[in-house]
Amino acid sequence: MNFRCWRRIKIVPGVTLNLSKSGASLSLGPRGAHYTIGHGAVALLYCAQARTQARTQALRALGLHTAVRDLCTKALGRARRLAPELIRAYRYQRALCYEALGHGGRLRTELERIFASAPDYEDVAARLGLEEGVPDAQHA
Repeated sequence: MNFRCWRRIKIVPGVTLNLSKSGASLSLGPRGAHYTIGHGAVALLYCAQARTQARTQALRALGLHTAVRDLCTKALGRARRLAPELIRAYRYQRALCYEALGHGGRLRTELERIFASAPDYEDVAARLGLEEGVPDAQHA
């Protein structure tokens, strides 16, 4: 007979730490609609547009920038079905991940795409070094 030993510890609502004899993992989201992170992989158990934004922010707060980048890239693969505002939000989240990962060229490309569709979105103009749509002396 096999013996299972595991423990589920609630850290905050929607975030649980799972401990077992094979290792530890972290679950983000409610039961039935969560991401499990552990053992070097991110398992996508449920994906909904409204919840994905909250997950990207939670993963970024945990410092899992590669997971956020992958999640945003996957979501942007379905861009034809997404609202333009949601596309910009995913691009912005991915740009922040590129910044944290040190990918300056990709960061700039993402910010330029966002700026082209919505020049007043978040702090994109400031991050690009633009003042109210006019390039500064460095970028002229």
